[in-house]
Amino acid sequence: MLDRTCPKKLVTLSTCSRRSPYFLKSRIPILSVLNDLLRSSVYDAGMSGGAKWEPFVLNDIEYVEVRAELETLGLECVEPPGGVRSRSDWQIWDMEINHGVPADEHRRLNDLCEETERKLNIANNNGHDDQVAHLHIKYIELSNKLAAFVEKYLHRH
Repeated sequence: MLDRTCPKKLVTLSTCSRRSPYFLKSRIPILSVLNDLLRSSVYDAGMSGGAKWEPFVLNDIEYVEVRAELETLGLECVEPPGGVRSRSDWQIWDMEINHGVPADEHRRLNDLCEETERKLNIANNNGHDDQVAHLHIKYIELSNKLAAFVEKYLHRH
């Protein structure tokens, strides 16, 4: 039986599955990956929109019930390789399975983007305007490189 906060979680996940075509496309993430998303309180799906919610995590019992609910939406539960633990790991693995995007290069480019974004946020929060402009341009360049790499494989399918 779900506790009284779980119906809100089910609504959030149902909404997220409809507004997040890249994350909850056909497979239900494992608990650690799903909690990585839920803890963040936002999923930006680019031009597809996204969703926002109050941050939360699921426990094991809630996950089983939420998984069952997501299965009624046509998603399947698949155990990914052992190295898949975060939202980024999941998306990289999923893109390799669905579109043949080579995971190693995808991960390398994705990691560069995430590290640059982290540095940009730190510089911005610390008022280092001289670094912010440089890091912003670097982030855009890396993001474009990542997008171009992935796009090559998306048009094959």
